Amino acid sequence: MRLESVDYDKQGSVSVFPVYQRKKKRGGILLKSKIVVISWWSNCLVLQSMKTVLRHSGKEDVLLVQCGKSKASRERLRRFLDERVREIHYPDDRPAEHFQVLEYLVRGPLKGEEGIWFLDHDVFLLGDARLFFQELDRKFQKNKIALFVPEGRTMTNPAFWLSPARLPENCPSFSPVPAKTSRVSRRPDVYSRQNTPQSPEYDTLVKAYEAMEKEGKASLFPLLFFPEHEHIGGLHLLTWDPRALKRLIAKDIGLKNYFQNTFSRFLAFYESCPQEWLALEDESLLKRIAQLR
Repeated sequence: MRLESVDYDKQGSVSVFPVYQRKKKRGGILLKSKIVVISWWSNCLVLQSMKTVLRHSGKEDVLLVQCGKSKASRERLRRFLDERVREIHYPDDRPAEHFQVLEYLVRGPLKGEEGIWFLDHDVFLLGDARLFFQELDRKFQKNKIALFVPEGRTMTNPAFWLSPARLPENCPSFSPVPAKTSRVSRRPDVYSRQNTPQSPEYDTLVKAYEAMEKEGKASLFPLLFFPEHEHIGGLHLLTWDPRALKRLIAKDIGLKNYFQNTFSRFLAFYESCPQEWLALEDESLLKRIAQLR
């Protein structure tokens, strides 16, 4: 099965295939936004996500980025991917916080792209979304919007649209405030968290959104506007050491309720996964799920 891998070198060039492509139609340029899925730690989640995206989005190809995994885990997933999925290489030695992966992509291998939908790796489309993506491309082509995000401030938006080519030169970092880097994000299969989770003052993309909104380059949309989907969310909870997490939720009723709701969705998902998918999953992730049952 063919899979093309894209490497972003020190000069900022893209090898193997040109990610940035625009199609001319009737003397103009037809915007065709791509879909990028950032796969962090879990292989099973992204396999389901890719399956639904390829089935329901109408996109000719989908771009994949793998991070927060061992080399063996990444390779297992590659052997199982649909041939329409193309991978953008993410360096092993780079931090894997969500904002840092986004900035690497947007300011590097995807810098010239007119439009990209970033979908969380645990977002599963549940119905035909072709008209939605086509209509939004027509709207984005006519205006100067560079960032289109759901209302609300969540750690990771299930889906948002961004135009690297339209970002202003003085665009702030995508980082949360305060910005933190952890070895756990880069290798959750090796390291685990022990401390109490803390919410940032400003979440990922918020500062960039506020700056671009003043210039008329950013806009919000209600999440109900997005095509029917399921978003599991909360994989970061499993980066905590199971014993430490149990102690934390015993002291915080809000965290306990959030964990119970989220973990029940994880259990339901993994119990429904085919065995051939489970064989590709990171063993440390499956072990932590078993320890938290």
